[in-house]
Amino acid sequence: LKKKPGRRSELVIASKITGGPNVNARNIRRDIEGSLKRLGTDYLDSYLLHWPARYTPQANWGQSLQYRHEVEGVSSFQNAASFEEIAATMGALIKEGKLRSYGMCNDNAVGLCLTAAAADQLGVPRPAVMQNDFS
Repeated sequence: LKKKPGRRSELVIASKITGGPNVNARNIRRDIEGSLKRLGTDYLDSYLLHWPARYTPQANWGQSLQYRHEVEGVSSFQNAASFEEIAATMGALIKEGKLRSYGMCNDNAVGLCLTAAAADQLGVPRPAVMQNDFS
């Protein structure tokens, strides 16, 4: 891109943040800024939030898809970023022109739907990508 910046429009560039408690407004912004700098571009076409910081059964990791409510209390799931925090952060980055779209990876329908609902409530774009067990 440095040698031929005009080629940027011919590319689709995506990036992903590692999941769990790492997924919050501050880290998302820091991660995107770092990706933009390393990639030598001023925007990403898509950005995925890898692995939610909340309990979600995953068949591809050998877990049962039966929901286990007792797991919700595990300390690693406490103080996770809210759906509103995630949607607001993604909306701000889209408005700033640093991001074109965003989505989830290794999440489930609940995470996708609640993030979409939060985005609607805040008047920001909904998630556009879902990479899950079946992709």
